[in-house]
Amino acid sequence: MVSLRRTFSVDTLERKPTVIFVPGHLFFAKTVDLPQGMDRIELASFVEISIEEHAPFPVSQVYYGAYLPEGAERALIYAAYRRRFTAGEKELWEDADLVLPDFASLAGLSPEEASLCVLVQEGSVSGLYFDGKSSAPSEVYSRHLDAEGTVEQRREAVSKFVERFTSAYGRIPVGYYRRRGEVSKHKGRVYFSVVETDETGEATDSGAVKQPSVERTVVSAMDVRDKEFLADRNRLAVRNAWLWRSTVSLAVFLGLLLLGEAILYRSQGVLVRMRETLENRADDVAVIQEQLELAQRMEELGRNQLRPFEMLAIVNDLRPSSVTFTVAHTNGSNGLVIDAITGNPDDVNAYVTALRESGAIDRVEVPRNVVSGGESTFRLDLTFNREALQPASEVADLPASRLAARSSGAEGGDGQ
Repeated sequence: MVSLRRTFSVDTLERKPTVIFVPGHLFFAKTVDLPQGMDRIELASFVEISIEEHAPFPVSQVYYGAYLPEGAERALIYAAYRRRFTAGEKELWEDADLVLPDFASLAGLSPEEASLCVLVQEGSVSGLYFDGKSSAPSEVYSRHLDAEGTVEQRREAVSKFVERFTSAYGRIPVGYYRRRGEVSKHKGRVYFSVVETDETGEATDSGAVKQPSVERTVVSAMDVRDKEFLADRNRLAVRNAWLWRSTVSLAVFLGLLLLGEAILYRSQGVLVRMRETLENRADDVAVIQEQLELAQRMEELGRNQLRPFEMLAIVNDLRPSSVTFTVAHTNGSNGLVIDAITGNPDDVNAYVTALRESGAIDRVEVPRNVVSGGESTFRLDLTFNREALQPASEVADLPASRLAARSSGAEGGDGQ
């Protein structure tokens, strides 16, 4: 799957991407240490588990993201309750390239010494404390700021906000900023434009413009939208990119053929050979079509992999010692049919009860159970929970009770 992701990786951001910034005070934010030796492919699972442990709501009820700079030993995770956003706001998100909390525009500053970076926006003030040792902030905190207050009220509110950090970290340099200008992308990095201001967020005469930046791969993980929605967008972008490349290649190829035909038009013999060449090229077009169909098939297999060994591992862990499997075959992408025999007929009901209570199997049926001569020959028809059949990199370390909790949590979400 790793090579497949790399093969189909597509950068969907325009040179000037459309970015929607969400007020930072709507988010819960926390810095977590990264396990040593963790591969970046495993970070998505790590972030989701961290959100489950630290966020005040279940992961199915929040929008979340993470700032995971390359080489950093810690990550910034943040989440917001889904019901804090209106249907109209969520509809606007669908057409944006990125949806980020407003404090994300300062994440790429990474000062070389311990300092506090404060973002003062209409209705929100956010502080990012950097300890000077890591590119990721040590602490991020935001609060609501009354946009209707006077300048002095605004200054006083920001000063009290800063005191929260200085009381914890002592006398540290403080920089005040306000977002300004468009977000841009250049050579694999995304740049945010901010200007230095005073405590009220007003740019000073000597206010310098800075452009904090993060890597393109890092900013994707910072997007707070529904992760399934983002995955569907990426798959659509991959498919469109392949179709576009194939169409352009075919158009260029046909253009070259037409140019050659125009040049050699006066020679009847050459013209005949060129027409034959055009007819033969139909095979090339068929090959391109087959490649496109293969790419789409590979994408489908990536989403719906058949996992018979994972199924057998789950049922075998719960199998009584008296039960012996004689035949097993899959039924669809998440179904398994097993023929078995046991010398203790009472173990059949015990085995069925254990399977139903495991949390990994949605449906357990016994369409056949024949008892003869003290032996019971029976058949199990099972339908597994898809989450229980996730790749090993995502669930290898989770016990069965945790799988059951995750499954019930997914079913009990708010549906948004």
